[in-house]
Amino acid sequence: MNEHCRDRKQSQAPSQGWFQVRVSVPMLGALVSAGGALQELCVETGRQVLVAMMESDREALCGPKGRHDPGRRAYRAGSVPSRVTLGGRQIELPRLRARGAGGGRGELALSSFLWAAGRDPLDAHTLKGIAAGVSTRRYPANLDPLPAGLAEYATSRSAVSRRFVALSTRQMGAFLSRRLEALDLRVVLLDGKVFQGHCLLVALGLDGQGNKHILGLREGSTENACVARALLADLLARGL
Repeated sequence: MNEHCRDRKQSQAPSQGWFQVRVSVPMLGALVSAGGALQELCVETGRQVLVAMMESDREALCGPKGRHDPGRRAYRAGSVPSRVTLGGRQIELPRLRARGAGGGRGELALSSFLWAAGRDPLDAHTLKGIAAGVSTRRYPANLDPLPAGLAEYATSRSAVSRRFVALSTRQMGAFLSRRLEALDLRVVLLDGKVFQGHCLLVALGLDGQGNKHILGLREGSTENACVARALLADLLARGL
């Protein structure tokens, strides 16, 4: 049996300390015979580390296991199946639970689980993959393989599509509502572009250094004055 210890810095995870990870000899031996075994080893090691981090967080709330402590802040409450983010997908992992002592009997969140379950890495992986030309149907095929028997979630065509639509809508909204006062614009050009049967009126700005900036968009049936006025009014309201 080989033991591997890892130390997570505060900038990487909420918990600090040393955690023992036990890796079976057959798994280590497989490293020399299978190309994907290293990935399996990393996933299994990471799962064990995360469980150890959750137990460390729970011990900080409940005190050492098996010791009576009348002043404890919380009690251990078993575990439930939950999901954490891993490499552009979600995998199942037991989430350790703690309930408040005294009058506050509600469940207390463990910072290590909240960190591991965060959607930011999943969202970033989805945007990066779609931007690189990966179709929603082929999204799972472009992920690193998981150990046999470990199910993955949030990788179906519909799940990836919904996630990408929500993310791109949010990014587009932020881009088209940003303030424009800081831009040293000398020229503003309005031009219509037809894309997939839709006419888009584009406002393009040119600054003093010759750089181009997309300032805004408006969809209309044609490049008519009504759409142009609405686009210009939006630019003025944002500080043009």
